[in-house]
Amino acid sequence: MSDISSNNKRIAKNTLLLYIRMMAVMGVSIYTTRVYLDQLGVSDYGIYNIVGGVVGMLTFFSNSMSTTTMRYITVALGERNIENLKKTFAGTLNIHIFFAFCIVVLLETIGLWFVNNKLVIPIDRLTAVNWVYQFSILSTFIGIIQIPYNSTINAHEDMGVFAWLAIFDVLCKLGIAYLLLISPIDKLIFYSLMLLIVNFMIFLIYRTYCYTHYKECRFKLFIDKKMYKSMASFSGWYMLGGFADICREEGVNIILNLFFGTLVNAARAVAVQVSSVANGFMYNFLAAAYPQTIKYYAEGDINQMQILVNRSLKFSFLLIFLISVPLMLNIDFILDIWLKEVPNMANIFMILICLDFLFKSLLGTPFSWLVAASGKVRNEQIFASIVLLMIIPVSYVLLKSYPNPIVPFVVVIIFNSLSGIVRLYFAHQLTGYSIPSFVKEVLRPTLKISLVTIPISVSLRLILFNNETLYSFILSTLFFYTIALLSCWIFAFDKNEKETIVRIIQNKNIFRNNK
Repeated sequence: MSDISSNNKRIAKNTLLLYIRMMAVMGVSIYTTRVYLDQLGVSDYGIYNIVGGVVGMLTFFSNSMSTTTMRYITVALGERNIENLKKTFAGTLNIHIFFAFCIVVLLETIGLWFVNNKLVIPIDRLTAVNWVYQFSILSTFIGIIQIPYNSTINAHEDMGVFAWLAIFDVLCKLGIAYLLLISPIDKLIFYSLMLLIVNFMIFLIYRTYCYTHYKECRFKLFIDKKMYKSMASFSGWYMLGGFADICREEGVNIILNLFFGTLVNAARAVAVQVSSVANGFMYNFLAAAYPQTIKYYAEGDINQMQILVNRSLKFSFLLIFLISVPLMLNIDFILDIWLKEVPNMANIFMILICLDFLFKSLLGTPFSWLVAASGKVRNEQIFASIVLLMIIPVSYVLLKSYPNPIVPFVVVIIFNSLSGIVRLYFAHQLTGYSIPSFVKEVLRPTLKISLVTIPISVSLRLILFNNETLYSFILSTLFFYTIALLSCWIFAFDKNEKETIVRIIQNKNIFRNNK
């Protein structure tokens, strides 16, 4: 019991550390996006995001390998065998370096042709676009070989490292925002170059930290066919899933460009930037719980695994809900005070993306954890990927008949939810995760909260606070949080959770080392 309490405290500590990171990122990102959009202009801002999307289309490998690396290092760490841990790290690093070079080759051939021949880009910006593309390729290479280091830090649950480096990252980007004001060269090229330099600096810091703190983090060129075969089998299916994820995210961006041009890409980029704050809060909570979920399953403690997954789902939904709903209620006011020039349809895009995050928070990441923990990922990845890969062709066909930019966003919401249901089914089949428990402990309370809070908040916003002023923003937000927090306390938390929340709030020693 004391081990469970210690684990819960560690999760709470790591979650708070990740929230410190998120608050720093959020505060600076909101300001820097305003500066970037103002200095680059709506068209160039859209260009940067669509070019980055093309690079992203060919980096689905990194997402799959990140999941694989995290799992293998976490398992090796749990075995407390330093030699096996060293082999695991070195093997994953070798694989990442090899595939990083393969992706560069693809990006310099197929990707380069696509950028110059298929994207809808103003002719006078083609030179700048090619510079941006090359810098993006280098950033991608760096990001891929950084994955084993990040996974090792995550496996050791040293979340404070991520918090401090995130603060360093946003401070660098704040510096870029200032330098853009005085840049003597093309601002789009300068912006891309500065981001590359920042990414390289962060990679060096991660590598140095891992080298000095973890004995396993040493580069060694060796061949272990058994290990590579096991990793290839596991990650191969995740590559399919990663490809589907990239098609969903970047494919929508490219389709919007082909049908509507870079101005709509800029609107989507702004929407993604703001809504990603809410997604970041959800990710940070889940990232802190992930290693412990894997360990519970490995130990055969299915009951604690189920409790942790249900709480992760419930709390991640509540976090997204408490951030997204006030944002959606006051979207026009927020955009007007934030940006000097608001791209057309950014408000609608932002609302739709927030709705997507709400559904994903209920039917998302923890189910994939359970499948990954079982090691039997093939069927889940195949069926979930088929669902996600339908997004692009369905969106394309619908846009041919109904050329409205909101169409792909609605399609994404529907198919993301369907893929979540697929993952829930396989989590149940492979680990014994209880679907009735999910309905009772997660779905039912969150549905009650939504049905109570949203109609009242929307009615108050439309009837009493129906103008876009600071007064309406403050009062509508206060009313929302009053109703939402009361609803959460009544419907979401059981007796033990209420006692735990009170204890955490009262605990002055949350940051004591609980390891």
